[in-house]
Amino acid sequence: MNVKNILLSTRIYRTLPTLLIILVSSSFAGYINLDLLILALASLLIYSAAGIQNAINDSDYSLDKNSRYVIYLFFILALIFSFYNKIILITAILWIVLGLLYNTLARYILLGDSTIIAITHFALPSFSSSLLLGLDFQFSLKLSLFFFLIFWFIIPSKNIKDLKSDKKRGYKTLTTLFSNGILITTIFKEIFFIFVFLSYFILELTEKFLFFFLFIYIIRLFSDKIKNEQASLFLSRFLIILFLFSIILDRILIKFNLQIIILASFICILFLIFFFSSVFKKGDK
Repeated sequence: MNVKNILLSTRIYRTLPTLLIILVSSSFAGYINLDLLILALASLLIYSAAGIQNAINDSDYSLDKNSRYVIYLFFILALIFSFYNKIILITAILWIVLGLLYNTLARYILLGDSTIIAITHFALPSFSSSLLLGLDFQFSLKLSLFFFLIFWFIIPSKNIKDLKSDKKRGYKTLTTLFSNGILITTIFKEIFFIFVFLSYFILELTEKFLFFFLFIYIIRLFSDKIKNEQASLFLSRFLIILFLFSIILDRILIKFNLQIIILASFICILFLIFFFSSVFKKGDK
């Protein structure tokens, strides 16, 4: 069993936005509890298992048949930890079921992959973490639905890089089905940034968020000029990280919590480490 390839195939950096989503709820609540840490641990285990399954399906890494046992192990461990709280357990079960749908059916349905990822990586962890923190139900629902909508528009941009391989695999995406698919995907990306700006009003943020938005948009303009698709994709993902981090910073200035700041900053730094170590290497498939 190639341990290095198994670790690489988890694509752990893809779980970092989900961890920030959880911290966004914490920033609105003003604190972190044990329930939230267990939810984050369950998400890491389940997403890592799903990443390995995805790598096996797409033959992205050299993995032998024994790698499937690692998937089962991660799922079992996640469920064991999830028994700590029924909300976490329900969330973990939904993550696993939706993850299996993503790796079997979703990518053969137009925008099916975007819908599943928008739920599993953004809406579901937002809603569950908000409930675990005791936030108002209506606000929790509003926050999770907003995150579903905004990220649903940006997720298709990941398919631009994999156009040729997606066609060979028969995946149904905007870029594989339509001759102007890249243009449609670009329009979707513009809608995402419109919603990023509107989050100032929708989430009732302070004026400081507008400064963060300006910084995000400047980086976005820079990323559009990069011809290296690998680097451009990572920068797009980093914009998501910055957006979520901006919300956290905005709320922390109101309900200060050093733990949240440290954890959110660590996640951003960790992503940058992945960025600089991987962006010029062949491996992010």
